[in-house]
Amino acid sequence: MKNKVVYLNYYDKMVDDKKGLIENYTYDGVHPNKKGYKIMGQLVRDAIFKIQ
Repeated sequence: MKNKVVYLNYYDKMVDDKKGLIENYTYDGVHPNKKGYKIMGQLVRDAIFKIQ
């Protein structure tokens, strides 16, 4: 990894078959809820440790 840049892809882990947020990860179909942010947080942690 030459420049220590990681592309963080939330989409693939959080999208349903209708290309919207998975129902369990949102309260209104658009914005993440607590579960959605928990998934996002884990993805961020994984990306940070990937570049170290």
